[in-house]
Amino acid sequence: MRKQSKANLTPKRQRTQYSCMSTSMSMCLQALGYSHANEDEVNKVMGALPMQGAAWEQALACAQHYGCRATLTMPSTVRQLKEWTDKGIPVMIAWNPEGREWSHASVVFDVDEDLNVYIADPNIPDPDETVRVVPKTEFYSKWYEKWPNYLVRRPACAIEREITPEGKQIMASNQKENKMSKREIRKLAMEIKSIKDQLQGKTAGTWELGTALSELKKRSGLHFKLSDKLIGEAATKVQLYEDLREGYKHLDQVKEMLKQTIEEIESIQRKIKSER
Repeated sequence: MRKQSKANLTPKRQRTQYSCMSTSMSMCLQALGYSHANEDEVNKVMGALPMQGAAWEQALACAQHYGCRATLTMPSTVRQLKEWTDKGIPVMIAWNPEGREWSHASVVFDVDEDLNVYIADPNIPDPDETVRVVPKTEFYSKWYEKWPNYLVRRPACAIEREITPEGKQIMASNQKENKMSKREIRKLAMEIKSIKDQLQGKTAGTWELGTALSELKKRSGLHFKLSDKLIGEAATKVQLYEDLREGYKHLDQVKEMLKQTIEEIESIQRKIKSER
């Protein structure tokens, strides 16, 4: 199954041996639309120094300075990286690709269906390259940060906007509101359309439509009550099916349409009761 997205990142090389954190942050910020955030500007905020580089605390502070939210996780996993990059979120990592005495910062911008990891590495030994494609098992063997007496396993820091270009706050909880993926909505919309076609041909009962809508309620997190009888009265009058099929690319709009549809169904129910 093909992936839907990846971080819109342009790989680049660092200009000094101590600025891998600054360059990685610069790539993340530019992927999010901060075109002016080059290595030099970012390092004025982050403060990486010769023979020292920069620490995660500096990266976190730098991200919020630019109006971004930084989510530092350790230990992370390749599947978690994929969840982020599939949403277009770039992820800074610390790792040790050459087995040196110090760790190195890079940016994961894609993970494919075979869990190969696509990494924008600002300091690849080959001067003609800026991207490594590393299989999952090999990547895990290199994904650690050296500390004096032990290893910090699989550090990852997702960078995403907290403030939109229009100056609006993006709440952290918004990411949890949409419980259905685009793929799930598309599949469910096709199922409901199939049931609608069967209903028009009088080859299926309204209970099948009720089953599909109940599944929609469960998987979307919407809270509403629909009886089989009510569905039967409203099914031919509500354009839920096409709305879902055409609107799955815009989940929030779909949810709003669903709420409006529910209001219309309730209106039909009130009308039915009043005519009795």
